Amino acid sequence: MENYQSKKEYQKALEQLEKVFDSKKGDKDFSEAELLVLLIEKYESETEPAFRNPDPIEILKYKMDIKNLKNKDLAEIVGSKSKASEILNRKRK
Repeated sequence: MENYQSKKEYQKALEQLEKVFDSKKGDKDFSEAELLVLLIEKYESETEPAFRNPDPIEILKYKMDIKNLKNKDLAEIVGSKSKASEILNRKRK
C-alpha cells in the first residue's frame, strides 16, 4: 500500500475510500477500506492541526471544504437548512 504523504495522494485515498466505504467484513474490499482509513487518519493527524485536538464542527467544515460541499448539501443530510446553519454555528449538536 502506498504511503499517502502528499495532498494529491491524500485526495486519491479519500476518493478510493468512498468507493469501498460501505463494504462489510468479509467483503473483498473490506481490508482495503480498513487500510485506507488508517492511512488517511495518519496523514490528517500529521498534517492538519485541527485533527490533533479535534473540534467536531471544524472537522465537519474541513471535510465539507475538501469535498466541495455547501451548506445546502449538509441540509439534505440533517433535514433542513436551519438545522445545518445551527450546527455550523454551534447552536445545535
